[in-house]
Amino acid sequence: MDDTVDAQAPTELAPSPDPTEAIKAWSLVDDEPPPPRLSAGRITALAVAGALALIAGSGVLAAYHLRSKPEPVSVPAVAQTATPSPSSVVASPPPPPPAPVTTVVVSTVVAAAPPAPPNYPQLLADELRKKRWRVWNAEQLGEVADFVCMKFWEGWTYDRLVHAMIYSTPSKTLKEATEFTDAVMVVYPDCVPR
Repeated sequence: MDDTVDAQAPTELAPSPDPTEAIKAWSLVDDEPPPPRLSAGRITALAVAGALALIAGSGVLAAYHLRSKPEPVSVPAVAQTATPSPSSVVASPPPPPPAPVTTVVVSTVVAAAPPAPPNYPQLLADELRKKRWRVWNAEQLGEVADFVCMKFWEGWTYDRLVHAMIYSTPSKTLKEATEFTDAVMVVYPDCVPR
Protein backbone atom coordinates (compact mmCIF):
# COMPACT_ATOMS: atom_id res chain seq x y z
CA MET A 1 0.00 0.00 0.00
CA ASP A 2 1.25 3.39 -0.92
CA ASP A 3 1.14 6.08 1.81
CA THR A 4 1.99 8.94 -0.45
CA VAL A 5 -0.67 11.47 -1.19
CA ASP A 6 -1.13 12.69 -4.69
CA ALA A 7 -1.47 16.47 -4.75
CA GLN A 8 -3.97 16.29 -7.58
CA ALA A 9 -6.37 13.83 -5.95
CA PRO A 10 -9.13 15.57 -3.93
CA THR A 11 -9.59 14.37 -0.40
CA GLU A 12 -12.19 15.07 2.22
CA LEU A 13 -10.00 17.61 3.98
CA ALA A 14 -8.62 19.26 0.91
CA PRO A 15 -9.82 22.78 0.09
CA SER A 16 -12.02 22.98 -2.94
CA PRO A 17 -11.23 25.24 -5.85
CA ASP A 18 -14.59 27.01 -5.36
CA PRO A 19 -15.04 28.18 -1.75
CA THR A 20 -18.86 27.86 -1.87
CA GLU A 21 -18.92 24.40 -3.32
CA ALA A 22 -19.29 22.67 0.04
CA ILE A 23 -22.06 25.04 1.06
CA LYS A 24 -23.88 24.41 -2.17
CA ALA A 25 -23.48 20.70 -1.79
CA TRP A 26 -25.06 20.71 1.62
CA SER A 27 -27.79 23.19 0.70
CA LEU A 28 -29.03 21.07 -2.19
CA VAL A 29 -30.20 18.42 0.23
CA ASP A 30 -33.98 18.67 0.57
CA ASP A 31 -34.32 18.24 4.36
CA GLU A 32 -36.35 21.44 5.02
CA PRO A 33 -39.73 20.85 6.64
CA PRO A 34 -42.76 21.85 4.60
CA PRO A 35 -44.27 25.25 5.48
CA PRO A 36 -46.98 25.04 8.15
CA ARG A 37 -50.50 24.65 6.82
CA LEU A 38 -51.99 26.96 9.44
CA SER A 39 -50.04 30.16 9.73
CA ALA A 40 -50.96 32.94 12.16
CA GLY A 41 -52.75 34.87 9.44
CA ARG A 42 -54.82 31.86 8.41
CA ILE A 43 -55.79 31.12 12.02
CA THR A 44 -56.91 34.73 12.53
CA ALA A 45 -58.90 34.72 9.30
CA LEU A 46 -60.60 31.45 10.27
CA ALA A 47 -61.48 32.80 13.73
CA VAL A 48 -62.99 35.99 12.29
CA ALA A 49 -64.93 34.07 9.66
CA GLY A 50 -66.25 31.65 12.31
CA ALA A 51 -67.36 34.51 14.57
CA LEU A 52 -69.14 36.26 11.70
CA ALA A 53 -70.87 33.04 10.70
CA LEU A 54 -72.00 32.48 14.29
CA ILE A 55 -73.38 36.03 14.55
CA ALA A 56 -75.18 35.74 11.22
CA GLY A 57 -76.64 32.38 12.20
CA SER A 58 -77.95 33.67 15.51
CA GLY A 59 -79.48 36.69 13.75
CA VAL A 60 -81.28 34.46 11.27
CA LEU A 61 -82.47 32.22 14.07
CA ALA A 62 -83.78 35.19 16.07
CA ALA A 63 -85.59 36.63 13.05
CA TYR A 64 -87.20 33.26 12.34
CA HIS A 65 -88.22 32.89 15.97
CA LEU A 66 -89.77 36.37 16.13
CA ARG A 67 -91.69 35.94 12.89
CA SER A 68 -92.97 32.45 13.61
CA LYS A 69 -94.69 33.23 16.93
CA PRO A 70 -97.94 35.15 16.62
CA GLU A 71 -98.55 37.85 19.17
CA PRO A 72 -101.13 36.93 21.80
CA VAL A 73 -104.50 38.51 21.16
CA SER A 74 -106.71 39.32 24.08
CA VAL A 75 -110.27 38.17 23.57
CA PRO A 76 -112.83 40.25 25.42
CA ALA A 77 -115.03 38.22 27.72
CA VAL A 78 -118.62 38.11 26.55
CA ALA A 79 -121.13 38.04 29.35
CA GLN A 80 -123.95 35.63 28.64
CA THR A 81 -127.28 36.44 30.12
CA ALA A 82 -129.87 33.80 30.72
CA THR A 83 -133.31 34.58 29.47
CA PRO A 84 -135.89 33.66 32.08
CA SER A 85 -138.54 31.25 31.06
CA PRO A 86 -142.14 32.15 31.84
CA SER A 87 -142.51 29.29 34.29
CA SER A 88 -139.47 30.34 36.36
CA VAL A 89 -140.54 33.94 36.95
CA VAL A 90 -141.27 34.45 40.62
CA ALA A 91 -142.11 37.78 42.16
CA SER A 92 -139.39 38.97 44.46
CA PRO A 93 -140.29 40.41 47.84
CA PRO A 94 -140.02 44.20 48.18
CA PRO A 95 -136.81 45.57 49.67
CA PRO A 96 -136.82 46.28 53.39
CA PRO A 97 -137.38 49.87 54.49
CA PRO A 98 -134.24 51.93 55.00
CA ALA A 99 -132.72 51.82 58.45
CA PRO A 100 -132.34 55.07 60.37
CA VAL A 101 -128.98 56.71 59.70
CA THR A 102 -126.99 58.46 62.39
CA THR A 103 -124.62 61.09 61.07
CA VAL A 104 -121.43 61.84 62.99
CA VAL A 105 -119.40 64.85 61.95
CA VAL A 106 -115.70 64.50 62.56
CA SER A 107 -113.57 67.51 61.86
CA THR A 108 -109.85 67.10 61.32
CA VAL A 109 -107.26 69.72 60.70
CA VAL A 110 -104.97 68.82 57.88
CA ALA A 111 -101.59 70.45 58.15
CA ALA A 112 -100.24 72.04 55.02
CA ALA A 113 -97.40 70.27 53.31
CA PRO A 114 -94.00 71.48 54.44
CA PRO A 115 -92.54 74.10 52.14
CA ALA A 116 -90.13 72.93 49.50
CA PRO A 117 -86.49 73.51 50.34
CA PRO A 118 -85.13 76.67 48.80
CA ASN A 119 -83.20 76.43 45.57
CA TYR A 120 -79.97 77.95 46.81
CA PRO A 121 -78.16 78.04 43.45
CA GLN A 122 -81.06 80.00 41.95
CA LEU A 123 -81.17 82.36 44.97
CA LEU A 124 -77.42 82.92 44.58
CA ALA A 125 -77.86 83.66 40.87
CA ASP A 126 -80.60 86.20 41.71
CA GLU A 127 -78.36 87.83 44.33
CA LEU A 128 -75.50 88.13 41.82
CA ARG A 129 -77.83 89.54 39.16
CA LYS A 130 -78.69 92.33 41.61
CA LYS A 131 -74.98 93.17 41.51
CA ARG A 132 -75.15 93.29 37.68
CA TRP A 133 -73.54 89.91 37.11
CA ARG A 134 -74.37 87.89 34.01
CA VAL A 135 -75.26 84.43 35.22
CA TRP A 136 -75.42 81.68 32.63
CA ASN A 137 -75.51 78.53 34.74
CA ALA A 138 -76.95 78.71 38.26
CA GLU A 139 -76.10 75.06 38.99
CA GLN A 140 -72.42 75.68 38.28
CA LEU A 141 -72.52 78.68 40.61
CA GLY A 142 -74.04 76.40 43.23
CA GLU A 143 -71.07 74.04 42.94
CA VAL A 144 -68.63 76.91 43.49
CA ALA A 145 -70.74 78.13 46.42
CA ASP A 146 -70.59 74.65 47.95
CA PHE A 147 -66.81 74.80 47.60
CA VAL A 148 -66.75 78.19 49.38
CA CYS A 149 -68.87 76.88 52.26
CA MET A 150 -66.80 73.71 52.53
CA LYS A 151 -63.59 75.74 52.82
CA PHE A 152 -65.16 77.96 55.50
CA TRP A 153 -66.16 74.83 57.46
CA GLU A 154 -62.59 73.54 57.12
CA GLY A 155 -61.38 76.70 58.84
CA TRP A 156 -60.22 78.88 55.97
CA THR A 157 -60.30 82.63 56.55
CA TYR A 158 -62.22 85.04 54.34
CA ASP A 159 -59.04 86.54 52.85
CA ARG A 160 -57.47 83.15 52.14
CA LEU A 161 -60.61 82.01 50.32
CA VAL A 162 -60.87 85.20 48.24
CA HIS A 163 -57.24 84.90 47.18
CA ALA A 164 -57.68 81.19 46.36
CA MET A 165 -60.61 82.11 44.11
CA ILE A 166 -58.52 84.73 42.32
CA TYR A 167 -55.66 82.28 41.75
CA SER A 168 -57.91 79.44 40.61
CA THR A 169 -59.66 81.66 38.04
CA PRO A 170 -57.15 84.10 36.52
CA SER A 171 -59.86 86.22 34.88
CA LYS A 172 -61.51 86.90 38.24
CA THR A 173 -60.66 90.20 39.90
CA LEU A 174 -60.48 90.94 43.62
CA LYS A 175 -63.80 92.79 43.40
CA GLU A 176 -65.54 89.85 41.71
CA ALA A 177 -64.13 87.34 44.21
CA THR A 178 -65.27 89.41 47.19
CA GLU A 179 -68.74 90.04 45.66
CA PHE A 180 -69.19 86.33 45.02
CA THR A 181 -68.04 85.33 48.51
CA ASP A 182 -70.27 87.96 50.10
CA ALA A 183 -73.28 86.77 48.06
CA VAL A 184 -72.63 83.18 49.14
CA MET A 185 -72.47 84.25 52.79
CA VAL A 186 -75.80 86.11 52.40
CA VAL A 187 -77.71 83.35 50.59
CA TYR A 188 -76.40 80.14 52.20
CA PRO A 189 -77.21 79.63 55.88
CA ASP A 190 -74.31 78.70 58.16
CA CYS A 191 -71.78 79.62 55.49
CA VAL A 192 -69.52 81.97 57.38
CA PRO A 193 -65.83 81.89 58.25
CA ARG A 194 -65.20 80.01 61.48
